[in-house]
Amino acid sequence: PYLLGGESDLVQRLDAREPWKVVGTWNVHGDEPVADGGDQNANPVAVVQTSCSKAYVLRFNRDRIAVIDPSRPGGAGASATPTSYIDLAGLKQPGDPNFIEMTSAVYVPSKKKVFVLLGNADLTRTQTAGGFTKLLCAPSLKPSIIAIDVDTDKVVSLGGTGPGGGILLDGYNPPLGTPLIYDAAFDRLLVLNAGCNDALGDGGAGAIVRRRVEQVDLATGAVKTLLPLDAMGFPSSLAFVDGSHAAVAFYF
Repeated sequence: PYLLGGESDLVQRLDAREPWKVVGTWNVHGDEPVADGGDQNANPVAVVQTSCSKAYVLRFNRDRIAVIDPSRPGGAGASATPTSYIDLAGLKQPGDPNFIEMTSAVYVPSKKKVFVLLGNADLTRTQTAGGFTKLLCAPSLKPSIIAIDVDTDKVVSLGGTGPGGGILLDGYNPPLGTPLIYDAAFDRLLVLNAGCNDALGDGGAGAIVRRRVEQVDLATGAVKTLLPLDAMGFPSSLAFVDGSHAAVAFYF
């Protein structure tokens, strides 16, 4: 297992038998310039290990994936650094003022691909009311799923209409850290989206929309809503059991 320090930018690998013991540490802060007022921390949110010597670290506050070598941990009291980076900045959708918000990923060995979920939300469109910050929808932006070839570390097209041949989803705002799920029996990906508040004409926050569980058929690229959740609370996690059983957890 891995422990991710969202503020410290440290990724720590834990001993499998004694998971309270740290056996490797990597600093994935990176050297990207940060604009005034921007997020100083890279905020690692997911690690996908594809071999004994390669793992991909998604960083929510950056547009590059950090690649680390799990077989070369930092020494005593020291942190290792990434062996390389994969730049996804070119996949930003028009009108998105933030990062691409890489949120989750899953490795499918049979395809030799890592599928990455990009949030592509406009995080500047917010309204605070009743003690809660509500995210307003940006109609022109959609989450997308892209693929990375693990042999070349290059983005490969999935035949979709999104940047890089990514597949565009209909939901919005995938919850941070919620796993992207691959269902091998149906060759599909499952995605949880927390949705957004419809923007009213006066700039206020309207009803919740685009909150749902979606599937992506990897054979055809077709996107389908499996479970609409607009009438529910904020969904925090999706746990997959099999093709006909799953659980969705909610905040509040």
